[in-house]
Amino acid sequence: MIIKNNISEKGFSIDLFKGANISYPQGTWERLDNETKKTIVDNVIYLKISPYAMFLDKDIHFHSSLPLLKKLGDSGVIGDIPRIAEEDKVSAKELIERFNNKKITFENDETKLIDGISAGESALLGISFGKDSLLSYAVAKELKLNPKLVMVHDFWDIEAKHKFGLIEKFETEFQEKINIVTDEMDNISNYKRINITGSESIVGANAMNAYAAMLLPLAIPFRAKYILFGNEQNFNDYFINAEGFKVYPSYEQSSEWMKEQNKFFNELTNNQVKITSLIEPIYNIAEVRVLFNRYPEIAKYQMSCGLSKSKRRKERWCYLCPMCAKSFLYLKANGIDPKNISFNRDFFGKEQEKLYPLFNEAPDRIYEKPKAVRDEQLFAFYLAYKNHCTGYLIDEFKNRFLDEAKQREDELYNKFFKIHEAFSIPTNLKQEISSIYREELK
Repeated sequence: MIIKNNISEKGFSIDLFKGANISYPQGTWERLDNETKKTIVDNVIYLKISPYAMFLDKDIHFHSSLPLLKKLGDSGVIGDIPRIAEEDKVSAKELIERFNNKKITFENDETKLIDGISAGESALLGISFGKDSLLSYAVAKELKLNPKLVMVHDFWDIEAKHKFGLIEKFETEFQEKINIVTDEMDNISNYKRINITGSESIVGANAMNAYAAMLLPLAIPFRAKYILFGNEQNFNDYFINAEGFKVYPSYEQSSEWMKEQNKFFNELTNNQVKITSLIEPIYNIAEVRVLFNRYPEIAKYQMSCGLSKSKRRKERWCYLCPMCAKSFLYLKANGIDPKNISFNRDFFGKEQEKLYPLFNEAPDRIYEKPKAVRDEQLFAFYLAYKNHCTGYLIDEFKNRFLDEAKQREDELYNKFFKIHEAFSIPTNLKQEISSIYREELK
């Protein structure tokens, strides 16, 4: 299978299926020189396509130079295969073997770097209106990092219509411009010639590595020193599957992996662009406390819902998914009214029981499977109970888990309201960031 690419005025595409392109907002892509464009394209396309190698019987030839980020991408796929296998209910060992044995070739072995980058003091942040990106934006503003905002609109973002409804209000209130990158290349997961097993989880493989490379055409003209990810402490948690592999909800968002990303991106950009997460030190429940207590005017835009089963397309929340449950619970735990984010239902009823890993020992989503998720919800329900919340699930918590929560109270506080080590945050920012979090979590 030969993978060719085409560079256009607005972005680039691959000759694999119709509409497989990525396009950038005016004033960004056209400011890059041709060699920089080619280098970025070679890296992005490899990161996007290579995960599918584990499904193919054919060898793959990229009509491009050997990308610098190949080793990074390959290692990321291997680390993420246990999740793919768990979700697709196949053997991780077999997928790893197939991926490692696949023959992949290039037009030449001349690895290219990006020359001539001159970073300033700004930051580039991908905003999704989840609590992680909103808190990252708020902290970046407080640190005077002059964050530039981008939203990547891809085909599998089922929240997109609702997000576009928030963009205009957000831009007006905060006098910001949210730059839209359109990514139609992820449609490849629907292309049966390459996703021959019909894998539903492969779309997430190499996603953050490719995402970082995709943002370089904005980071370079904006002279961004940092690319900000919303990788919180939760992404360091995992569980062990039946084959003995560590399964991370998103391996590429772990602290361990951000170290690897920076090694390669430092080399690719001559140490001009660094990947970091300002919220790396804290857990979900702590994020909610900091965001809503310190930055309520930003917090009100939060949207974190799958909407996959909802018929209520006019509402921000579907009221049917674990993401809705988690958002409601962590607000209640921190004494915040869910109506602040247009969440207009009580989520402590019997019908919501299966959505909480504390009560459901066999959750469907990988994100709910690590033991730490169950413990974070134990802590959250304990705080909701202490806040005098009521409902069927509060009563169930008192009957089944209150004694455990009391016995483990110090342990839970020290884990989920602790400021953990952050390996991606530059030394010059650590003290000020820690000071912000200490003030809100004391």
